[in-house]
Amino acid sequence: MLAFGINGIGVMLMLVVFSATGGMLAGAEIGVAGGSAIVAQRVLEAVFGDQAVRSLAAKARELLLRRVDEVLADERARYDQALGRVELDPGAAEQLDRAISQLKAVR
Repeated sequence: MLAFGINGIGVMLMLVVFSATGGMLAGAEIGVAGGSAIVAQRVLEAVFGDQAVRSLAAKARELLLRRVDEVLADERARYDQALGRVELDPGAAEQLDRAISQLKAVR
């Protein structure tokens, strides 16, 4: 909850900076985001110890990568299924090349 509160304050600060710049992204948002992340990590390290935070971060990274791989595998299967039904004409590439040549000649 401590780290969440710090990150919440960081988000609010980024909104203030964003609104103060008229909606233009400035480097200040990046500084606020980086600063709040560092402060949140230091608070967690103070409460749980730095090794515990490192192991939690490693586990979170591993879970995130696993979930991303699952999502990408599902999406790839969906695209493979959709593209598997498409029949390609073996002469389509030559027809496209001829059409491009004709367009270039007209231009």
